[in-house]
Parts: sequence; C-alpha cells; structure tokens
Amino acid sequence: MLSRKEQKGPGNSLPEEWKKEVEKLLEVTYQEKCNILKKKFEVYGFSYPNEILIAASFLDSTDQGKSPMTVLVSSDLKDGQNHKKLLNTLVDAIGIFFDNYFSTPDWSEWQMAWQKESIKEVTFHYKITRENVSLTIMANKILNGDDINE
Repeated sequence: MLSRKEQKGPGNSLPEEWKKEVEKLLEVTYQEKCNILKKKFEVYGFSYPNEILIAASFLDSTDQGKSPMTVLVSSDLKDGQNHKKLLNTLVDAIGIFFDNYFSTPDWSEWQMAWQKESIKEVTFHYKITRENVSLTIMANKILNGDDINE
C-alpha cells in the first residue's frame, strides 16, 4: 500500500484527466531533462477518508526495469478544507522537489521514511524512493485478487 496512514482499503484513484494534466505540466516544465535522459513522468493520486496521496515518478520511457525517482506526498483530509488548494500545494511540493533534484549534480537525498513539511500554510508529508508505483499498484491488485487490467 502506498498510503502514509493505516487504511482499510486501496483508496479511490484521482481522476485520470487530472493525473494526465499534472504529468503534462511536469513534462513541459522539465522537457529538456526528459529529452536528454529519455525519461518521462507518471503521476498517481489516491484519496482515502482521511488522507490524499500523490506520487510522481520520473522513469525511463523505454525500460520499466530501471528504477525511477519517485516522490510521494501525503496530507491529512479535514472537513471544510479547500481540496483544490490542497492538491495544488501538493503538486507545488512535487515541483519544488524536482527543481532541487535537477539542479543538484549527484543528488542523493533519499527519504525512505515520511518527513513532515509545510508550504503555503499546508502541512504535508513526503518521502523519496526508487519505487515503481505502477508495479506496486499492479502487485497490490494481484494480491487482492483484482483484475489488473482495470
């Protein structure tokens, strides 16, 4: 499971259109790096009753076997909260991470445990891994007996 908190179920996927929009934003913003390194972005998002989670992976566009650079951001969901602002702030956090990643030669600041941070008065948690989120999602579906083609 990708969630930061203990959850009873797999969570609801955020709309595909939204995920594609964020992927496009990342690929346009970092187009030069994508082209040079022959990599692409994949974005995943899940909502749970008490949490929102976004994962953005920068991965090889031709070889799924190569380890990606993945940042996961998570925030608590609260009643009356502006969810659009929350999502935008989490996407900003992902952008800040990749700005740092691409501007730092020999970057190696892995954060396998969840770290707490705040931006624009929004508190969130993040971790940085080599996890291939699409393979994790597929493995979870297989373990749950779900159709992997959904």
